[in-house]
Amino acid sequence: MGLQESIKAARDKSNKIRNNEDFEILNPFKKDDLTRIHHYINNASQVVDEIDILLEELYEVRFPSDQVKNPVDIEKFKKETTDNLELWGNWVYYPWSDKLVHFPPELVWEEIRTARNKTLISTEEQNKFWNFNIGIAGLSVGQSSVIAITRCGGCKNIKLADFDTLSPTNLNRLDGNMSNCGVKKTTLIKQKILELDPYYHLDIYSEGITPKNIDDFFIKGFKLDAVIDAMDNIPLKIALRLAAKKYGVPVIMATDAADGVILDIERYDLEGSRAIFGGRIEENVVIKNKIDFIRAGLRIISPEFITLPMNRAMMDVGNKIPTHPQLGSSAILSGAIMAYAIRKLSLGIHFSSERTHIDLEHFLNPEIDTIEYKQQHALATEELKKLLGIITNEVK
Repeated sequence: MGLQESIKAARDKSNKIRNNEDFEILNPFKKDDLTRIHHYINNASQVVDEIDILLEELYEVRFPSDQVKNPVDIEKFKKETTDNLELWGNWVYYPWSDKLVHFPPELVWEEIRTARNKTLISTEEQNKFWNFNIGIAGLSVGQSSVIAITRCGGCKNIKLADFDTLSPTNLNRLDGNMSNCGVKKTTLIKQKILELDPYYHLDIYSEGITPKNIDDFFIKGFKLDAVIDAMDNIPLKIALRLAAKKYGVPVIMATDAADGVILDIERYDLEGSRAIFGGRIEENVVIKNKIDFIRAGLRIISPEFITLPMNRAMMDVGNKIPTHPQLGSSAILSGAIMAYAIRKLSLGIHFSSERTHIDLEHFLNPEIDTIEYKQQHALATEELKKLLGIITNEVK
């Protein structure tokens, strides 16, 4: 076999492993599962069993006032919790990494991995957050949001939608590396979440949101309590909001713009007759080319809300740069902001639809409050609006 043939065979085998979304939760009290556990212990490339350490931390969580941490008390606690460490909880096999990991029972794992949230998040609030169902459409900025949400112990039931694969230019803002390129974004984030917590329930829409599956996305399996819009496709963003209005679901969108984030909250659960995007764009807008996309996107965002560097960058799209620029720091900030908004929604807080601009330039750039900077920003905004034919921020 020649080098090209060998590389192709290796690539095909590797892609099959990398794109594998299957995993196994094995209960050692089930005979067949126990057999498979033994098989993986003998054959997996890595076996991780740190239950003994986990129980020591569980003791600290449940008895925080015991500063001495008497070894006798800890051993007694371990024996009272389980008389057989190997048979406690579940063993999970991840085929994409050929790794077998021992996890405690679901409720214990949730207690351990959210222990540092207390008392910033109360037990009651944590339970509401955990039982809040969300959908995330688009896994660029959407990836940052789902990572932040799951790290905080939120939203056991999640639907993930994205048609795309990870590419090298994504790596300035997405969690991955060159070895992940070519793998579907839905697959990568599913693997990441399940390695954190195998008890998550994830429904995957690897073709992304489409007119055919959009109703399923909102109601099939479990009904969404909120949806995060992180898509670039304008017609699909519109379709998502029309479906959200139909089913009474709030929409959260964080747009990363240079070193800032524009957060939009649309409470279709409370304001069913609300115009999509606050009336800044028509429902039947036509997108024929990149300029139409940028024009529609800026009408949604409003040029006044983007920073001077981003304003100038948008005028370079199609000339000096192929598409709108994005920064990893802003994508991470967007994820944190959306996670906070989703957590507050899960608590039943009835804040109204609103737009908030969080711009780091306001905190660390002393020039931003000068008259000269404001004049430059106003001129750049008007120049961009004139270039794109945006006469006003309101839909005519």
